[in-house]
Amino acid sequence: MNYIVINETESKTATERCEEISQALWTIQRPRSVRHQDDVTNTFCNYVTHQDGRAALVLSSTDKIRPHASLDTTELYDSMPEYTTQKKTAVTTNLGNNHGSEINVGGILPTSFSYVSEAYMIGDGWFDSE
Repeated sequence: MNYIVINETESKTATERCEEISQALWTIQRPRSVRHQDDVTNTFCNYVTHQDGRAALVLSSTDKIRPHASLDTTELYDSMPEYTTQKKTAVTTNLGNNHGSEINVGGILPTSFSYVSEAYMIGDGWFDSE
């Protein structure tokens, strides 16, 4: 299992950002325009919160996402200011070329995100020892 530690911003806590990013990723796979009121989720992945307020997505670069033909990237880009203009262009192209096909979620995330292992998280005190 891998994690991406998400930094807080001036306007959002790390936990708020994790929730927003997870929802934005889900919007790529299941856009708001096609959702039904009985859908059981609106998030792509879970997240964990450290007792000091840091938060991390529970996500591996090889987790699969299936871009929907009606996707809108607005929420994706708005949720992650870490995107560069160049990366946005590459992601938009990648998503557009792969409607209905599974792709690695790591390929559409900002290149500045780095993955850490569960062993790292345990060593850094993310999980209770109970």
